[in-house]
Amino acid sequence: MERPHRPPAKDEERTLHPDTQVNIPTSAPLSETQRRDRNQECQIRAADGAFTKGTKPVGNTSISRSKGYVGRNFKLPECRKDPQPHHFIHSQRQHCMFCRFLKQQAKKDHLGTYAKLFFHHSNGPHGRVRQTSFTCSHCIYSGALVPLCKQFCHTYWHQI
Repeated sequence: MERPHRPPAKDEERTLHPDTQVNIPTSAPLSETQRRDRNQECQIRAADGAFTKGTKPVGNTSISRSKGYVGRNFKLPECRKDPQPHHFIHSQRQHCMFCRFLKQQAKKDHLGTYAKLFFHHSNGPHGRVRQTSFTCSHCIYSGALVPLCKQFCHTYWHQI
């Protein structure tokens, strides 16, 4: 049985429930400074172009491009072939770019060389995109260092 609708009190804050998208009252009314801070925060978020809670962008968005979006037509950057030394740098945790590349290529041709590396190589990713805390010191894509798995992907990224 549904509860009857009641209009909100004048000072009562209302928010959207994330699952049902129905307005529900918050537990306690906000003070004037809390309300002002919250409104300023919402205005900053909207001006930033960030996504509000409850929406999840998919595919090729500006955020994913800045992280190095890897689609089916992704071309490996030429900097990986430079003769300068390539070594590891410890960085924040990210998804390995070569694992993402292999996954997309395996989708295109599930019997090809890349699919064999992605699914069946003894040291390979075994069909999953791994996370890594390492980047190549020399390779740059989309203005950022390329995240690569330490054991398998770093070697093959520079050979292929």
